[in-house]
Amino acid sequence: MFKAYSVNDRWKFAQTNGLCRCCLNAHGRRSCKNAKQCVIEGCQYRHHPLLHSNHSNGQPVQSLSTVQNHVHQRYKQTLLFRIVPVIISGPRGSIETFAFLDDGSDLSLIESDLVEQLGIDGWTKPLCLKWTGNVTRLEPDSKQVQVSIRGVNRQKQFYLNDLRTVKELTLPEQSLSYEDLAQRYCYLLGLPVVSYEKAVPRLLIGVNNVNLTIPLQVKEGQKGEPIAVKTRLGWSIFGGSSKESTHTLNFHTCECASDQKLYNAVRDYFTMEDAGVKPAPVPESEEEKRAKKIMEQTTIRVGERFETGLLWRYDDVELPDSHKMAVKRFECLERKMIRDPELASNLKKQITEYVLKGYAHRATQEELDRANPKRVWYLPLGVVTNPRKPGKVRLVWDAAATVDGISLNSMLLKGPDQLTSLPDVLFRFRQFWVGVSADIREMFHQMKIREVDRHAQRFLFRNDPSEQLEIFMMDVATFGATCSPASAQYVKNVNAAEFADRFPRAVEGILKNHYVDDYLDSFESEEEAELVSKEVRLIHQQGGFHLRNWLSNSTSLLSELQEKETLDSKNLCSNPTVSSERVLGMLWLTTEDKLKFAINMKDEIQQIIDSGNRPTKRQMLKCLLGIFDPLGLLSVFLVQGKILLQDTWHAGLKWDEKVPEDIFERWIKWTGMFLSISTIRIPRCYFLNATKQHR
Repeated sequence: MFKAYSVNDRWKFAQTNGLCRCCLNAHGRRSCKNAKQCVIEGCQYRHHPLLHSNHSNGQPVQSLSTVQNHVHQRYKQTLLFRIVPVIISGPRGSIETFAFLDDGSDLSLIESDLVEQLGIDGWTKPLCLKWTGNVTRLEPDSKQVQVSIRGVNRQKQFYLNDLRTVKELTLPEQSLSYEDLAQRYCYLLGLPVVSYEKAVPRLLIGVNNVNLTIPLQVKEGQKGEPIAVKTRLGWSIFGGSSKESTHTLNFHTCECASDQKLYNAVRDYFTMEDAGVKPAPVPESEEEKRAKKIMEQTTIRVGERFETGLLWRYDDVELPDSHKMAVKRFECLERKMIRDPELASNLKKQITEYVLKGYAHRATQEELDRANPKRVWYLPLGVVTNPRKPGKVRLVWDAAATVDGISLNSMLLKGPDQLTSLPDVLFRFRQFWVGVSADIREMFHQMKIREVDRHAQRFLFRNDPSEQLEIFMMDVATFGATCSPASAQYVKNVNAAEFADRFPRAVEGILKNHYVDDYLDSFESEEEAELVSKEVRLIHQQGGFHLRNWLSNSTSLLSELQEKETLDSKNLCSNPTVSSERVLGMLWLTTEDKLKFAINMKDEIQQIIDSGNRPTKRQMLKCLLGIFDPLGLLSVFLVQGKILLQDTWHAGLKWDEKVPEDIFERWIKWTGMFLSISTIRIPRCYFLNATKQHR
């Protein structure tokens, strides 16, 4: 009966009944074991002979023949690249485009005009591209951005991390007719592949986002035939015979991406020479506007504390399952605890204290059941120790830990920079003869996180390996979350603004004379210092912040503040968001009321200096960056180190190449001056008799 049908009707019958076009059996999507070429009249297509256009009734089917011929010409002699249609989204909407999946590229790249259309902003990071034949291209205006992406006809969103913008990708144009391919290669039947015409990819996804390009399922035929691969963005068909293909593709790699942080460090270090020079204000980016809006909408007063929300990068964030990753990380920490009982005891004690202080709690089953699974994240628990401070252990929740290329931090915005510049704070700190300093205890932990966001701050813990792992949740902001510094400054300032009418001078001190958690101020008289300091302390208490470690050059002021334990010096580079392990750090000696540079040599740098060997360019930079001089007091000394580093550039040295003998001799003389610098004393106060009238 089937033979009695026309060829057209046979094709329709096979398609309607889900029959394999190679064997005419209904075996579903499994690869056909009888996938052979037709061979009738030299036909090269893989279909059953009964489906050949000139078989049976002898009536040629012109529509099929035309399509077959077109496909024959298109695919027999042309190589198909891994291109998939996608939808990318940003603050201004969504755009449908094509992505080139490139396992030979170190980076993921996107055309800059696409990013502009989506309203996505990022950080400018010049990019050097290098590909086959040592051809290079510089992208000085390249930005590092993050884009939401999903496959066409798919709902699940993913995120492209560390995506770099370029002016133009110039990738090859490609067309794909799935219907024609499925007719020729029966193993491609039934796949949800989207056809397209003259597609030009404007997005390249490299191995730094391999979670989106990794094959989840493969359909293949014989050697030289195209392959269908399923990825998280959908199915793509690629490969085939490339004997007469004229397309060539350059695989992009970043020649200088690994050293970009070093170049940025050099740039930032040399801009310290601009201290006190205020640049023109930069317009708020879309990300900063979004972060500010979230803070304004979610920050509320709850008693004597504030509650705020995490600064989510997108409204529709969907986090991958991070439980397995957190379990592995905890088991690694647990093995360390078994080897070090003292560490284990310290860690267990701190977790207990966190629960008692209200910083964290054991999650109840009811809480776990009502959580939004898309916003659940497990933070790996870790510890940081310092060989110079034995017994001191700091808990760390690693918000940078990744699963499938996604971390909690990658889903959070950094938020607007609300910090007052450190040089400005120090300038005012040196104005008047009474100096005062204090710091906020555990600043980030004084901010409560709204309940709906706490599930993104889960962590695992148990006291004994024989016990089941328990799920805890951090109820407060954590050290390590990229949005914590901005949120802390916002809450501090919002709290202070409530008291602007009652305590204007104290509020001014909180807004202008704070650097992260450090408060540094100066006053004309001890009476004014006492009054304002008490008001500052009171205001902070109303926001849940506790000022401690009060220091002053006035002993009577400390007595009035009832500070029981006082130190004789204040470290002026104790920013908790950066490392304080410096070669030279600046201290305030309160008894002398003078500033001093203290030697704090890391073992690694000490070995570089003491070895007597020629340092590399990288080692020279590490030593130079370790010198903290925000006020430019050591400019005469530092300029010699900067000239040395500059000379390594003139010599064309690479980062790990040792310096020549002439530079090494000058290096020895320069580093030999470190010890003498520690003897320098500089008065903190510019003029002892200065008053506000002299401003």
